Amino acid sequence: MISIEKIWEFTIIVSNINETTLHSTVLIGSRVKLRYEDDDSCESYTVVFPNEAQPELNRISFLSPIGRKLLLSKVMQSHELDIPLGVIKINIEGIQFGG
Repeated sequence: MISIEKIWEFTIIVSNINETTLHSTVLIGSRVKLRYEDDDSCESYTVVFPNEAQPELNRISFLSPIGRKLLLSKVMQSHELDIPLGVIKINIEGIQFGG
């Protein structure tokens, strides 16, 4: 579930939207480049609405576990993701909206 704090933060961001915000904050429709700390590999995901999710094409729902972590994140922000084999650390390397 999305927290009240995230909803409030989203409201503030959307009310002040500009070109810089679109490419510095993960929103629905953003393409996010991640770097995995354990092996220094990179991968990109597009955050989408649930009905548009196609995990095999790296299109993930904003309601999925990774989507919830990424939503409203900023460039250079780090996160820990819980996966079945343990915890992995990621860094957000870049954000591109609508691309």
